[in-house]
Amino acid sequence: MKEEDKPVTILTDEQRQEVPDYDRVKIVGRPRKFRSRKDLIDMINDYFTSRPKSEWRITGLALFLRINRETLYAWIREKREFSDIIKEACMAIEDKYAHNCEKRGNAGDIFILKNMGWVDKQEIVQKNMDIDTKDDEFINEVAKQVADLADTDD
Repeated sequence: MKEEDKPVTILTDEQRQEVPDYDRVKIVGRPRKFRSRKDLIDMINDYFTSRPKSEWRITGLALFLRINRETLYAWIREKREFSDIIKEACMAIEDKYAHNCEKRGNAGDIFILKNMGWVDKQEIVQKNMDIDTKDDEFINEVAKQVADLADTDD
């Protein structure tokens, strides 16, 4: 087998030092999109300042960052160094929809908020009232009459 036909192996930095021809070794993975939290914060701030609030969208943010929308959500779950930054950006967009919903109340804003985890529910509060029974004899008499009626029906 010729030297140029040998398969190229993927090694870590520690393993590289042990291989004599490590210049043929490929580095694994794609370069990071953001080298630091500051880079990501700057990009997100650029997104928000480059367009009016009415045009803020999660998909628009993902496009601006040059990542997929699912990647944005995955980073919230998996990348602790970026999670809080992205959550805050998503909350700013969510706040825009909530404000629109208060102003206009249209179905589109409601639908988007529901997809962001909001719920549309109505709370019913039921209170039990204490009944003041001043005349226990009267209640007992009515109960006795009801019981007697039930006995006579048999």
